[in-house]
Amino acid sequence: MNKKTDKIVACLLVIIVLMFVKEKDYCKVEVGEKEKVTIGKYVARERWGKHPPNYFSYYINGTKYRANGGTGPQGFYYSNLNKFFKIVYSEDQPEGVRPMYYEEVTDTAELLKAGFSMNEILNKQEIDLFP
Repeated sequence: MNKKTDKIVACLLVIIVLMFVKEKDYCKVEVGEKEKVTIGKYVARERWGKHPPNYFSYYINGTKYRANGGTGPQGFYYSNLNKFFKIVYSEDQPEGVRPMYYEEVTDTAELLKAGFSMNEILNKQEIDLFP
């Protein structure tokens, strides 16, 4: 191979490595000073664009919120709809969340403590995403 081809191959390898590193960053969510962790139910995903947003439903001090959690890891939607995950929110703006896509919560006691009803936990209550 010539030098030009070697440079192109090296650049492609760097890009591929960076893509894998970025994908793994979804599980590294840091909690800031005014941020708290709660549990959110993954309720929907918009079906438009290259990076459709994921929506979570969650409770803070008895108030129910629904928020755009941004894009998730590739293939997240299909196997995780109606499951519960830890999410980070700001005390100042509880409408903004950062999901911890790799931290699923399955303990019923934790889900009840986070504000969810048994109907929501058992998927018996249909969620109106945009009331």
